Amino acid sequence: AVQKQVSEALDKMVGMPVAAVNVYIEDVDG
Repeated sequence: AVQKQVSEALDKMVGMPVAAVNVYIEDVDG
């Protein structure tokens, strides 16, 4: 259960920056 909570927390922490990086890459490519 703890590992699931940790992975979910990591998803929330990592998810936002990943989306921002994807937008940044799209801006650079476009």
